[in-house]
Parts: sequence; structure tokens; C-alpha cells
Amino acid sequence: PDIASAGSLHQYLMKCYKEYGDIFAIWIGSEYVVVICSAEYFKEFQDAFNRPPSLFLLFAPFVGSKSIQYANFDDIRNRRHHYDPTMSHNAVCNYIDEFVVVADEFLSD
Repeated sequence: PDIASAGSLHQYLMKCYKEYGDIFAIWIGSEYVVVICSAEYFKEFQDAFNRPPSLFLLFAPFVGSKSIQYANFDDIRNRRHHYDPTMSHNAVCNYIDEFVVVADEFLSD
């Protein structure tokens, strides 16, 4: 199957997952990409931070070229060291109420 006939990248990956299982490879343009759909396998490859930036060119107008999507090697490790604690369960519990207030205000305008 291809992405267009599946309807979206997500639907395409779900089809491949159902057909091939937790780990499979696909071509995106000229890039050969290994897709990991299992937390167990992902843990084995969690240090594989080198991702070709060309895979995300489609999203550059939305997220910008400085996005974490484009980070590799030490850059991504450094960013994750700073970003991850702010998204932990305990951290989110500290500011979720403020997010809810802002979201309610936004939706009421």
C-alpha cells in the first residue's frame, strides 16, 4: 500500500503495522526508514537519535527548521534533558489548572 491510497501517513503506518508487525521498514522518498511500533523495541533503540532531516521537510512550514524534529545526536539529547522534566506527570499537575483557565477563556471568546 502507499500513503495516498491509505488516506494519510498515520493510516498508512497503521496498515503496515497490521500487516508486518511491530517493526518494519518503508521508503519515504529516497530515505529508507525503519518504523518501530512497540515500546519494547523502542527502548532498545532509544539512543538512535540520528534521523534524516529530509523526512520532516513536509512539516517545516508548520514547526520551523529549529524544531526538535530536526535535532540529532548531542543537540537532541541536550534538548530532551531540558524539555522532558517540564512534561513529566508531576510538572503538568503543577500547571494544568492554569491551562484549563486559559483554554476556557480562549473558547469563550
